[in-house]
Amino acid sequence: MASPREELLVLLRGLNLGAMASAVEDTALRAAKEGLSHEAFLLELARTKRAAKSARRIERLRHQSGLLPGKNFRALDLNRFAPATRMQVERLRDGSFLNDAINVIAVGRPGAGKSHLACALGHALIERGHPRAVCFHQYAGAAVIGRQA
Repeated sequence: MASPREELLVLLRGLNLGAMASAVEDTALRAAKEGLSHEAFLLELARTKRAAKSARRIERLRHQSGLLPGKNFRALDLNRFAPATRMQVERLRDGSFLNDAINVIAVGRPGAGKSHLACALGHALIERGHPRAVCFHQYAGAAVIGRQA
């Protein structure tokens, strides 16, 4: 007969709760050390599952979007853009333009940062958990960010 811990692991995996199953032992040890209640222990497991699910969703959306990896706001020097462009970027970061089905098209000379800026905006929207899917396309001399159909 299986121990309660082994049965719990089998049940969690059978319910597709692999992240919770992976965290059971470490969380149980921490719960015992900190004297957490059963509810607090379960809450920690549920938080672990939610974090894993969120990370998988972000990774899936990034893959589906066609965004270039590494082209994010951390790697982008916004100071190279005109003040008016920087203000517009800040307005776009909240993603409200996606609710109105408005696409953003960046046009300019080669090397101006169009693709990097569009990808950074797309990555930021995905990381913020924006409910709409982001889609990135490159064309000769233009970069487009918008929602998928």
